[in-house]
Amino acid sequence: MDDLKSLNELFYHAKMLLNLRRKTNVSRSSNFTVFTALRNETDEEKTHTTFLYEMLRPDGQHGMGDEFLSEFFKIVLGEDYQPGAIIVQECHIDSNDDNYGRPDLCIETTTDRFPIEVKIYAPDQPRQIERYFEFARKKSKYPKVYYLTLDGHEPTSQGKCNSENIICISFANEIHTWLTNCSMKAKEKPDVVAVITQYLSLIEKLTNEQQDDVFMDAIVDLIGNSKENYECASILSKKLDVARTIKMRQVFNDIKNHLESNTLIKNLPKEYLYLDQNIDNYYSRKKSELLRTPKLCFEIKRIGDLRIFLCVEITWYLYYCVFFTNNSWDSMIFEEQKNTLKTAFNNPYWTNRISSHAWKNWYVWGRYLPNFKKELNFKELSELYPELYDAVRYKQIMDTIYKEFDDNVESIINTGFPKDPSNIVTWQ
Repeated sequence: MDDLKSLNELFYHAKMLLNLRRKTNVSRSSNFTVFTALRNETDEEKTHTTFLYEMLRPDGQHGMGDEFLSEFFKIVLGEDYQPGAIIVQECHIDSNDDNYGRPDLCIETTTDRFPIEVKIYAPDQPRQIERYFEFARKKSKYPKVYYLTLDGHEPTSQGKCNSENIICISFANEIHTWLTNCSMKAKEKPDVVAVITQYLSLIEKLTNEQQDDVFMDAIVDLIGNSKENYECASILSKKLDVARTIKMRQVFNDIKNHLESNTLIKNLPKEYLYLDQNIDNYYSRKKSELLRTPKLCFEIKRIGDLRIFLCVEITWYLYYCVFFTNNSWDSMIFEEQKNTLKTAFNNPYWTNRISSHAWKNWYVWGRYLPNFKKELNFKELSELYPELYDAVRYKQIMDTIYKEFDDNVESIINTGFPKDPSNIVTWQ
């Protein structure tokens, strides 16, 4: 009873502080940056790759020559600097045989080639890292591929190379440290420092590393005020991932039950790909382990050796999509299968999309849930996510998701696309 009383008191005081924090909206680190204003905070190509490319170029507008590049070699690549290195954005590799694709960045020297793949939220492509490794091996004696993500996690199984020469780096650590050093080197150029500072704020926002405000400090003090408070907080922290796993399972099960109540869906083959296992491991996995995507799949079409699926997935955000694979779930899809796939649906959107499709990618299109925006963030647990724990808001959110499916399932099964194909995402 005393333990329960201590727990209730801790909850009460913490809730009071959080409510006050919410009302005052105080934070030491502003969420506003130019990237926020332009609404492209998570755009891998236009924001992150382009910014890194500009910073790395010795002839970049920063006017610092190769000082930033030299620091990048030391801090991020872990290599001795090689003067005269060339920076290439979206470096196209050979299209012969199985080698195709384009690393987001590639640093070329006289003796080495360092491909860098930038990932914010986009899924890995089939054999992606393996292909980039082969590209590096054509020039480098000791080839390696740098896999840059927000938190430094490894590629998923479909993107992973069997080689151990995958260097996982993160925006939170290596890139943050490198840019901090760059800002110190550029202290005589306030305009450059201002831009770097804005980008560092964006990294801190995306990686949830912003400094806590006074209200969060007060909660820390509250926990440290007594042995009972600490023990209660410790118990709660150990059970949070269990609660999050239960909530993710509830969302998937409710979507599955709703979809299976649809007559058209009910008659489709079901492929609940590692659904339970991947949900259970989503929060409990170690950082060194692969993040396996929880997913719920329904086969909507077979054509030749290809199978086309309607799928609900969570990488960081909740979304649904249409993707294809072959009968054996081999990740390799060949260019010559394009003409076959184009005939799967009598729909100009489908034909045009497949005609321009990047064959490193299974995914034809995707759309975020519940309302076309990146809102249900199951990784950072931010934005709309906490509202899932309020019964009224949960029902409202799920009803919006159900309506999205009710409005579009028939069109997807018959044409491969939603009724209104705007607000879709295509991953290249």
